[in-house]
Amino acid sequence: AEPLLSYTIATAEPNATVAPVHNRMPVLLAAPEQWNLWLDQKAGADALAALLRPAANDLLEDIPVTRDLLKIKEPGPEVLEAMA
Repeated sequence: AEPLLSYTIATAEPNATVAPVHNRMPVLLAAPEQWNLWLDQKAGADALAALLRPAANDLLEDIPVTRDLLKIKEPGPEVLEAMA
């Protein structure tokens, strides 16, 4: 049989940056040693479970955007500009 190609987005409790807008956030493996552990087929369940935690509060930045973003069919670089 052919392998099933799929993906999963693991979520965790939100950190202080995300909490004001949502009750969960994607797990982010920000450091190369985390990537290596996650991909290690010999890693134990406890070691992997320890990676499933909120990102550090200083890793992300919240940037307000206009609700008009939802109406843009083909957004360009202008959507990356913070609202004044």
